[in-house]
This record gives sequence, structure tokens and C-alpha cells, in this order.
Amino acid sequence: MAEADAYSRGRKHWGLLDQPYLLLSLTSLFWAINTIVGRLSAGHIPPLTLACLRWGGAFVILLPFAALPLARDWPTIRKHIGTLALLAFSGFSAYNAINGLLMQSSAPLFVALWSFLLLGERLTLRRPAASASR
Repeated sequence: MAEADAYSRGRKHWGLLDQPYLLLSLTSLFWAINTIVGRLSAGHIPPLTLACLRWGGAFVILLPFAALPLARDWPTIRKHIGTLALLAFSGFSAYNAINGLLMQSSAPLFVALWSFLLLGERLTLRRPAASASR
């Protein structure tokens, strides 16, 4: 936790990229687009090709933003590689559109669960109310 606080104090402000509500809204938009594209392409594009296109496209889009922070934070990433692998393997990649939407809508539950398990944060009544209002 101290590493995250030190990072937050030392980082530069990046305009739109420093707007958490905008970024959270964009995340939901991109998940919705991903689900719709997956549903529309079913039967037209082989599943493995579609998965490769999705992951490859995400890699190309995110690389310019992530390269420098990844290089800077590599020692910390390597230190916590087990936890990161667990979080990665608890995700989903082989679900259909309906299961994808169910997983997406249950994301606040998983955030609360992982926050408790990894960070020891307690779930207060205020947090579920805030999640339900979105």
C-alpha cells in the first residue's frame, strides 16, 4: 500500500488520463463494445482468430501508455507476480456474450472481494449503496 501512495504523490497530472470517473465510464463503454462485437461476429469469425484480434488490438492500443510505467515498476511487478497471476487466471476469456455481461455486471462484487482478501479493506454499508446507484 505504501508503494501505491508513493507512486500517487510522485506522478504527474496527465489531463484526461487523470480523471477517474471518465476512465471508469470509458471502461464500461469498451466492455459493452467488446460484448456487442463478440455477439455480432459469432459464426463469421473463428473464435481463436477473434480472441487473437482482441488481445492483439488491446496490446497495440495500451502499449504506448503502459511501456514506461511497466519498465519503471518492473521490480514491484516481479515481486508480486504470483498475486498478479492469480488475478489474471480468475478472469474470463472463453465465455459467450451473456456470460460476459453477467461477469461485467458482477465486477463490483469481485472488486470488493479482492479488496478484502488482498488489502484487508472492510465493506461498509456505504460502498454497496454507491455501487448499486451506478
